Amino acid sequence: MPLDGWDIQVAAARGVVTLAKADVDRLEAQETALTTSFEEAATACDHLDIGDALDSVLSGFAGPLLQSARNAGYSICGNTGLAIDAYVAGDDDMAADAETAIHSVPAVEGGDRTEAY
Repeated sequence: MPLDGWDIQVAAARGVVTLAKADVDRLEAQETALTTSFEEAATACDHLDIGDALDSVLSGFAGPLLQSARNAGYSICGNTGLAIDAYVAGDDDMAADAETAIHSVPAVEGGDRTEAY
């Protein structure tokens, strides 16, 4: 069945969110590796001003940038998960409403409700 703007394959969509979250999780390891690299570079250069500059770039730019990317990724994954849950809940609610509504359709003479439409 082709997908339109309202139909999603819930399991597949949740799988994509799980994969995306795993990619975002890897940013933490990248942040740790980046910090280690900057610290090692600052130590290896054996120059106070260069070490301070490297620390400044790490603490003022590179570290916060990775942390912001990770936070944004988690936010996107979380909100996408909530949207999928709302989609599923909406389907469940519509199905329940339809089932309830069918009992409120007035009976047509002869008992065939399809003629009421």
